[in-house]
Amino acid sequence: MASLALLTVVGLSACSGAEATAAPTVTKTVTVQTPAPKPTILPGDRDSSAASACGQFSGFLNVEEIAAFHAKNGSLSTATEGAILETLVPGLTGVGSSDSGVQAAAQAISSAVAAKNTTAPGLPFDPNAPAYLAAVDKLTLAYKDAGTIMTSYADPSMGG
Repeated sequence: MASLALLTVVGLSACSGAEATAAPTVTKTVTVQTPAPKPTILPGDRDSSAASACGQFSGFLNVEEIAAFHAKNGSLSTATEGAILETLVPGLTGVGSSDSGVQAAAQAISSAVAAKNTTAPGLPFDPNAPAYLAAVDKLTLAYKDAGTIMTSYADPSMGG
């Protein structure tokens, strides 16, 4: 019985009347691009990317803004505001970036902070000085151009 079934299948395929033709061959080339590996930053290494510098400056500038707000509202003495700003000086003058636009803006911040303060007695630098404010604006634009953004934080007493 098994051999009869085999003959029937062979017979049907032989009687189909169509000649066997090879199926068309389709060739498709696929190029797979793997992303470049991100550099590994080890403890002790310095991340000089625009995003890292932006994060650092965002933190420093937020502390400066919060101190200025509380000093203006009388809940922080000038001496305390000065002490807070003094702790920011090494950071504000020490952040660098491998991005040339961000680096130029960081240098402008550093120069404004290092300038002799003649307008805000008791403070290590004047956060309302035109050169400082212009440098902060330059920094904000440099980060935008580099594809990252400055962030701000307002504590609850500031309406945040």
